[in-house]
Amino acid sequence: MLRRLFSREKGPEGIEQYKERSPVLADHGEAVEETLSVLTREGKRTLNEAREAVEKAVQEAARSSLRDLRLMEEGRCPDCGRKLHQYLFTSICSHCGWTTFIMPEKGGAAVYLNDGSKIPCQAVFDTKGGYVLCVANDVISARIDKKNVAHIEFTWRPEEVNERREQHRRETRGVCHWCEKPFDEVYAEHLKRVEEAKKADREPEKAWAPIIVYAAFGVYQNRYEFCSERCENAFKRQYPVRVHKNCYDRPCPDCNLCIKRYEGYDETLLKRLEIVV
Repeated sequence: MLRRLFSREKGPEGIEQYKERSPVLADHGEAVEETLSVLTREGKRTLNEAREAVEKAVQEAARSSLRDLRLMEEGRCPDCGRKLHQYLFTSICSHCGWTTFIMPEKGGAAVYLNDGSKIPCQAVFDTKGGYVLCVANDVISARIDKKNVAHIEFTWRPEEVNERREQHRRETRGVCHWCEKPFDEVYAEHLKRVEEAKKADREPEKAWAPIIVYAAFGVYQNRYEFCSERCENAFKRQYPVRVHKNCYDRPCPDCNLCIKRYEGYDETLLKRLEIVV
């Protein structure tokens, strides 16, 4: 019911569309029903006001998240704007102390208590309530008072570190998400063809630039780059998005059907639409 009342939208053809709902809401069904029952009794106007307030809060949170992500993408601290020290799995601001890090997915973690005992975890979270939460097998396995924690250890497997190094190399160098060919090689081949066309007195091909596509296969937006339309189309055939999102044909900046990580103004689709218009 909550999704029906607060997450419904209409597409260009008037088709109702729905965003993914967090599975956590399934545990709050009774509270949701009770709250909506109260709002319904107070009248349609009250319900509409509640819906508008929820949508406004979601939009403000999305804008705030997008701002932070954009600053981090530029290597800046979201809190103070100073330059970040960036490592494979960690970003640290030496000016204000802000930090973010990625926990290992394969190696896991362990919480060591003051008495010397060890609690193995899949992931560890430092919460505002003064507790450390341990997650194992996708459920909370322990809730520990911070006063009892000596230190937390993360275990990184060599293969996971190597995978991250390769991912970082691809991101900084630029690699086609379909054929995995480095963009610098694609560009060098393009320049060679342009020179050959000039020597043969042929019309050179248009300037090359990577094709940028934004798509959300789940809740979050992702960014994909391709070296050619052939690779772009092959990727789209292999990985279709949900019909109600229609990411491949819908301009990203004006869409709010996912949680955004990027602004999306460099999307190739926008340039194509400008040409058509």
